[in-house]
Amino acid sequence: MIKYNKRKSTFMLYLGILCSISLIGTMTGCERQPKNVMNNNSIQEQTPPIAYNIYIENSGSMVGYCNFSDANALETLVGDYYDRLTESINDGDTVTLNFINTSIVPSKEEKNKFLSSIKGKCTAPFTKIDQMLEMMMNNVQENDVNILVSDYVFSTNQGNPQTASSDITKLFTNQLKTKDFTVAMFKYMVNFKGKYYPGGLSCNKPLPIYIWIFGKEKAVKHISELPFNSQNCGKFLLQKSKVVDFEINAKNKRMVKGNSIDVTKWNPERKQTYYEFNIKADLSSIMLDKNAIVDISKYKVAATSSSMYQLKEITPLKDGKYEFTIRTQKPSPSKLLISYPISTPQWVNDSNFSGSGIPSDSTTLNIKYLIDGVSKAFTNSGNNVDYFRIEVELK
Repeated sequence: MIKYNKRKSTFMLYLGILCSISLIGTMTGCERQPKNVMNNNSIQEQTPPIAYNIYIENSGSMVGYCNFSDANALETLVGDYYDRLTESINDGDTVTLNFINTSIVPSKEEKNKFLSSIKGKCTAPFTKIDQMLEMMMNNVQENDVNILVSDYVFSTNQGNPQTASSDITKLFTNQLKTKDFTVAMFKYMVNFKGKYYPGGLSCNKPLPIYIWIFGKEKAVKHISELPFNSQNCGKFLLQKSKVVDFEINAKNKRMVKGNSIDVTKWNPERKQTYYEFNIKADLSSIMLDKNAIVDISKYKVAATSSSMYQLKEITPLKDGKYEFTIRTQKPSPSKLLISYPISTPQWVNDSNFSGSGIPSDSTTLNIKYLIDGVSKAFTNSGNNVDYFRIEVELK
């Protein structure tokens, strides 16, 4: 038999009325945010464990880079990455050590034993760089970061590096159709003593080693900002183009409507002949570092009207946000596009070697064609050549 409790029923009725009032207040207090307007009420999310996987190419061409007792050898560089990662990872994250060529060979050795074994493991008679890169992308799971250490010599049986570069573009483009990942490329100089391939020529001088990192933006950016002892002499960061969230700030609040500006309510700055407003943009998902983001010379500013708009200044704020100051002499209705184009850094061209024999100082065979092939895939992926865009409508 169900027993009726009047006091309890009265309390439940009272509680129900309170919940209804609260729900109505919540519903009436909600407003739809305009597209691309930055939401400051972010919810703290728990990050799933991340697996950081270090892969060493184990072809015979890597032997010359190995000297366990040399402070500027391959083992030192790999150990530096391993140590900085293990110092910085969260609980539950892991760092693995592996060899790679035509297949992946995981290692269960602890760090020092693994490092001392690298030279003896580099016995593969050839390298298929395209296969290794494909495995890196195939193995990029939701919370994996893959770190590929190689000389990245881009030799081709086709004899035409442009054709081989096109094949690399196709390889990456196909992966980017179904996956969202970034690539960070770093160049290091490492002492080399041994046989240089192709050719098997004796060589005793520093040569480049490259580390490419594949994974989600946040995790890859985390690695790129670690305080490594090894100093890179070149970096290139690639990601799909983004339209970023932002909010507009102006002295006259009436001129701002979401992510648009009413130019009829726009007044010039006091005692000045120019008009100005600020944009606070969330760039936390952009791979570029602070120095690159605040460099206004790297940006393009375009308007659909005849009015000229100038990017005057970029100020870093907290939590990956930046304030953009926009100025014009004559505001008029327009669509304003602020973009940061993807451009190949000069070090890539300077690092390219296209001859035969031992490469000239600080260069790698056809590295420019390899990197250009990857870069083109990222610009193709969104039909856009920008890291990010900010789109403002002036009515």
